[in-house]
Amino acid sequence: MPNLPSNTGYWKFDVKNVFNTVTTWTYALPETPLNFVPSQTIFSNNYSNFYILWDFGDGSSMQKSLCANHYYFYPGKYKVTMNLMLSTGEAVLDTFSQEVTIKDFIPNTYAFASSANDMVMNAGEYSPEFKLERFNSLQSYNTESGYNFYLNLSGSKSDYYDKEKFKKEPYSFLLPTHRFVQREIIGDLYSDTIINKLSTNSELLYGKLLDTNYPGRSLTSMVVSASATDPNAFFVGTSGHGALNVVDDTQNDNPSYIFATLDTTNFPDNYTEYYNYPLNDSLPIKNVDSSYITLNAVTYKDPDKLFVTSNGLDGEGFILPSFNIGNNTGGGAGTKYKESPINFVVKMKYDSNYSVKPSNNTLIAELSADEIMDRDNYVELMLVNGAYEPVYALSADSTTMDYTLFKDKRYGFIKGSFIIPETVSLSNQQVALSAKAFIPTNEATRKIVIGTKKEDMQGQFFNIYSSQGINKVAKTNENADMTGILKSYAFQPVINLSPTLWDPFVSTMLGTLSSATNAVGKRIYEKTANFTENNVNIDTCNIFNLFSYAAEYNVRLQDYAANNLLINYPADLSQMVNLFSIKKSLLWGRRLQDRNNFRDRYNMSSETIPSNTEEAIQYYIDGKTTGNNLGAQLGVTSTIQKSENYVVARELYSDTYKLVNTNIEGLNDPYPLSTFNSTLTGWGWGFSLPDGITFGENDDYSNFYQLSDYYQVFRFNNVVPGKYVGNIINWDDEYQTTISLTDSVRLSTTYTPYFLSSFNNTPLVAWDRSGGIVDQNLSYQLAVGLNLLSATS
Repeated sequence: MPNLPSNTGYWKFDVKNVFNTVTTWTYALPETPLNFVPSQTIFSNNYSNFYILWDFGDGSSMQKSLCANHYYFYPGKYKVTMNLMLSTGEAVLDTFSQEVTIKDFIPNTYAFASSANDMVMNAGEYSPEFKLERFNSLQSYNTESGYNFYLNLSGSKSDYYDKEKFKKEPYSFLLPTHRFVQREIIGDLYSDTIINKLSTNSELLYGKLLDTNYPGRSLTSMVVSASATDPNAFFVGTSGHGALNVVDDTQNDNPSYIFATLDTTNFPDNYTEYYNYPLNDSLPIKNVDSSYITLNAVTYKDPDKLFVTSNGLDGEGFILPSFNIGNNTGGGAGTKYKESPINFVVKMKYDSNYSVKPSNNTLIAELSADEIMDRDNYVELMLVNGAYEPVYALSADSTTMDYTLFKDKRYGFIKGSFIIPETVSLSNQQVALSAKAFIPTNEATRKIVIGTKKEDMQGQFFNIYSSQGINKVAKTNENADMTGILKSYAFQPVINLSPTLWDPFVSTMLGTLSSATNAVGKRIYEKTANFTENNVNIDTCNIFNLFSYAAEYNVRLQDYAANNLLINYPADLSQMVNLFSIKKSLLWGRRLQDRNNFRDRYNMSSETIPSNTEEAIQYYIDGKTTGNNLGAQLGVTSTIQKSENYVVARELYSDTYKLVNTNIEGLNDPYPLSTFNSTLTGWGWGFSLPDGITFGENDDYSNFYQLSDYYQVFRFNNVVPGKYVGNIINWDDEYQTTISLTDSVRLSTTYTPYFLSSFNNTPLVAWDRSGGIVDQNLSYQLAVGLNLLSATS
């Protein structure tokens, strides 16, 4: 701006608002500009000899005109100068200046809601939700960054919750800290987000010019609030709020203060606008006031219980089951193995399920079986069964404790791992880790007993299987005894009878019938015998071959399966991945359900199997494979239950058998066989009799004994062979341990049809569920591959 002389008093101008009213102030809105009009003195002179140059004082371009109109984007005080210039532009005739004031229609203000002040909360528990409310002018409106507030708790005795610390120490959440949290309910659980900056929502505010005809209109208020739908409305600013909770894990009897400071890093202002500075994070934060509320006290509260998880992530204010030792999202118990470390973290909790971290509770695991009643902060660790009865106490021999983690601030938790030796028998029962302790409170004369509560142990039970694995699965042609096969080829006695050649030398290299499926001998035999299934059949081939097929036919298999399926897995894991990628119907095959085995082809006598179903099943188990559906022969005095559904009729002439219906309408239940009436269609047995011969109550040939000249009637045994055909899994492999229905009965033997559809009481019910046979085999192979098992063979 040129160096202008001071006012001479000859040339003056008026400042008028949008209503043409003389004033020196307005709002920083495009709809409320100021008009600058020279006084009448200028019109009494020859205007052609000069012109007016207006300087608005905000760094904007000067305006050459008789009158000027200008709106200010930023609030503040500005010096407006009217420069009267010669028409040649060589000199300034005169200048006159006035100061104008520009105000925000919506002032930038923010504060915590008054209800949040003077809070008192328990250590470790979330405070009630409180809000920060704000109003902001249109100048700061930014659709990208929004309105965010830095948060700080001054005066806390806990450490600040530092997210960056998790990159170096994943168990940092066990430390006593103070933190700010936003909570969201997802389904039935809270989703907590720890924040160091609070984001607020935005509601756009609108105004409109006050009607000049409005009764009682005041010239001090040119703009009034308006609805967004009002045709005269224009944008004037925003309002919003953000809700949060605060947590402090450490007792504090002194007041502390929660501060909120607006993040103005990316806000435009008149300084950056005037000098055309870029808006970025390298600019210093502009000076703004902070709002605060008082947290009067963080009080101590007695812990109520101990809670056990695998890593200490157990939920705050609710129970988070994701990291229970026995976690299984499919509803069953988790899978663990003997000789494998089982990690645990025991934490003190309130009944409200918030964590407790008082400095007077540094916990110690009691591993010597001593009484803990008079020993403060000692924790007894015990495996319990489904009836919550102790079955195994953790001892120093099998338990490793980590007392070095946060040793100076190890409050309210213990962390360690335990191993169940292979020699320990848990009777195949599910177990859970229970903890119990005597904990001193702030009152030295009183102690409380804390124990894992039964209602909190739901879903914490898990199975601990042998380190040799459980429910193993074997393919067909994997039951080869390569040592035995080679030995059968050795006819020379010096080789065949060698005491050391076959066992342990050859058997160690190639394996025997009881070796694992990936023993060298079994693998060679299986790859040869199953060559077509492994390489050619698209339904059963290995994954590498499946991808090769896809490439050959230009099919993007990546659209259906992840590329990591092609990882070069270790042999045992690869065998599992290839096997379980085949659909279940092909793996299992189908079970024979023929129920027409009436004739014993190996015994031409008329002897039949007893009608008792269990005995019929036993006949199958003992090796008899025909005639099992034919029960005891019925005589004239025999009775039939309608619920039997069928009996078997044998035509003597043709020696053929057929099933006939027993549910005859109009007869009592039970009814004697002698009531048979061949003339009634309701019987529907369809017997072929000589012409003129019938059987019925009023017939000359009603003597039932004569029927035996043509037919014999037997009980029907409703059992099936149950053997699998077309199966890839070899249910009879000695290695295969996916056990049968009951007791020691193998899966491939005979059952009643009830079991065929449901596989009741078998591991097959949960074949591909979480925690089922597929999960058990894969988790076992991972445990072996990661050297988590120390006693595998």
